Amino acid sequence: MLQLLQSNQPASWVIIPLLVVLLLVAGVLGAEGVAGVQGPLLGAMGVLAGSRIIHLMHVESGMRTRPTAIPSWAWVVSATPLVWVTGAELWWASVVVLFAMRLSLTLREGESTGRSFFWMGAALIAGPFLAPGMWVWALLMPLIVLAFRPFRVSETLSLLLGMMMPVALVLVFYWWTEGSIRWPWGKTFNSDFSFDWRAWILLPFAALGWALRQQSLSHATARQRFARQVTQWMGLAVLLSTSLGWVLTGHLGPSEAAHPAYAFFCSWTLGWCLPRNWRGGRWVPWVLLLLSLTLAFFLGSASV
Repeated sequence: MLQLLQSNQPASWVIIPLLVVLLLVAGVLGAEGVAGVQGPLLGAMGVLAGSRIIHLMHVESGMRTRPTAIPSWAWVVSATPLVWVTGAELWWASVVVLFAMRLSLTLREGESTGRSFFWMGAALIAGPFLAPGMWVWALLMPLIVLAFRPFRVSETLSLLLGMMMPVALVLVFYWWTEGSIRWPWGKTFNSDFSFDWRAWILLPFAALGWALRQQSLSHATARQRFARQVTQWMGLAVLLSTSLGWVLTGHLGPSEAAHPAYAFFCSWTLGWCLPRNWRGGRWVPWVLLLLSLTLAFFLGSASV
């Protein structure tokens, strides 16, 4: 499977939606029925849409040294089981924020990037309209990008104008929060979202991958270095910020955006636990997939 994911064959992308279906079925088996599957199903569709953006982000940014679908695969493996304990609106909000991240990785010095900055700002602010907890992403992403690529005045103005555009929808957002506009499956999480240690069972592998990934910066081109720095530090910064919910929201437990942050962190780090020339690496994807299937089953049963 690892060799197929690292290839440029069309089948390497076919694996991704099949994994979403497989993990969703594992959750249904844990729930012992499909009565409450509408919300997780819509959440899984959001995960799949996010995986496609991550795949394009990886290809377009020049991070890769060879064709590979591993980041999108890792996103699916780490995110899909969580649709049973996280609201579907959060995963669709992550799609918008990932689109902003995709735009940020296309930024180059000396190029006219006003349009990219405008739509990046608009996407960042649109995310919290779907799930308020995503404001952490909207705050940290410009700061992380700014740390590795200073903004010009015109670019900063474009970013601010883009951020102002979704604010015109504040009335719609007000109606939604007051109950006039509702998601058909209902909101499945709130500020009292509880922490389940099993949900982050892949985190030790992702942390190891993050540490191993640091060596990639030493032999990367300037284009690759910018993309790798933004993704690895953005993932870590958002993960730490959302995990410390008592600092950000005044109560214990992670904020509601912690799960997309965890999946994003895994997407760019799990691949580095799979050295290309290490024989044992061929078994690691299967171990991670087995852990993800087990997690989906237990979280599905816990949601009943």
